[in-house]
Amino acid sequence: MTTTVAAALAVVSVLCLFNLFLLTAVIRRLRAHEAQHAPVDLPLPAAGRTVGPFATTEPDAVSDRDLVEPAVVLFVMPNCSPCHELIGSAAAAGLDPGRTFVFVAGDPADPATGEVVSAVRPLGRVSVVAPEGPVAAAFGGITGFPTLLRVEAGRVVAAGRDLGALRPALHSAR
Repeated sequence: MTTTVAAALAVVSVLCLFNLFLLTAVIRRLRAHEAQHAPVDLPLPAAGRTVGPFATTEPDAVSDRDLVEPAVVLFVMPNCSPCHELIGSAAAAGLDPGRTFVFVAGDPADPATGEVVSAVRPLGRVSVVAPEGPVAAAFGGITGFPTLLRVEAGRVVAAGRDLGALRPALHSAR
């Protein structure tokens, strides 16, 4: 009887050690996978950067000359969950539609782009632009979405991914 219990205990111990080995291997594998697929922290335009020349026409005409007065500039794109959250936050924040410019990065023929344009229309002037086109370049190479900028006298004074990052600059402009 004691031999049977000792043998069973030895088998259970070996199985526990094997299970511990497999668990350690899985954890290592998951950490390596996370390191490869970690979200990239894309840079924002630097404060003080001058906005370069640009002009858009669809659906609203917007150019760099419109950014002389203090303005809020949003870059969003379709199929972007954080962008949709920002659109909802911006609508609730009560931004001045006369000084808010929204650039939707996408294809004008894409229905998803049209839905985003409709959603942001109450926020201010809207323009559909190429994701890495001349408008994004004029603002310093917008590569991450959403991007929210506070622009005064043609210069970026604050940049962020959400309204919280710009809240002090937004309140100082009112």
